[in-house]
Amino acid sequence: MPLLIWSDDYCIGIPELDAQHEQLLVILNRLYDSISGERVSRIVSDAIDELNSYTGTHFSAEEAYMQEIGYGHAESHIAEHDCFRTNVNDLARLSENDRSKISNDLIEFLWEWLLNHILVVDRKLAA
Repeated sequence: MPLLIWSDDYCIGIPELDAQHEQLLVILNRLYDSISGERVSRIVSDAIDELNSYTGTHFSAEEAYMQEIGYGHAESHIAEHDCFRTNVNDLARLSENDRSKISNDLIEFLWEWLLNHILVVDRKLAA
């Protein structure tokens, strides 16, 4: 059962970025569904790699969009992206010791961060 189901309430009105946000929720749900399985260690590692890769693509797209429109709050928005990268990388390093505990920490962080970032920060960008 998914942790979070995509709905139009999460749309910010920029189709390319909305599709990328939806994909981030797919990755989060895949991680959430897998943590109770026997292959937690490999799945967590794969999910972290996928998150790093996909958020790199997504953040680059958002940051290019901000530059294109001359977004006045780009610096603080990019700082949030940098904070996300740092936290995911820190959790990845910690997860090498305890994958099952870190799975729950990672999911909690991602859930809170994605919802806040999409519903608050990205909505400001879309406006």
